[in-house]
Amino acid sequence: MSGRAGVQASIRRAVELMQDAPAEPWTTVRLAAEVHLSPRALRAGFRRDLATPPMTFLRELRLRRAREILRAADRDATTVRAVALGVGMVHLGRFAGAYREAFGEMPSDTLRRPHPERRVVTGRGW
Repeated sequence: MSGRAGVQASIRRAVELMQDAPAEPWTTVRLAAEVHLSPRALRAGFRRDLATPPMTFLRELRLRRAREILRAADRDATTVRAVALGVGMVHLGRFAGAYREAFGEMPSDTLRRPHPERRVVTGRGW
């Protein structure tokens, strides 16, 4: 593939890479190299196809993934720190602020609140 179709395929591949391994320390330069684009072409393709820069896409992906994990987690056996690190958010203060901005609550609130996704096992697990 060449031209726009080739760039679109590369953008799709970049998205897949981030979805498959959100905790990887992705940078625009590294991601561009992985999908055989220049960093400039990667940024332009993301803006054109997804209306967001690649690192903003990654941050939002990590936040959504963290929320899914927190909502499904055993609140007695899970920490916000472990979830944040597990999705690649290494600056915990920034993670908490970005999470609150995105979802209107702190990650610890999400973890504490009962959710339908969370499986509660009582007694012998029946």
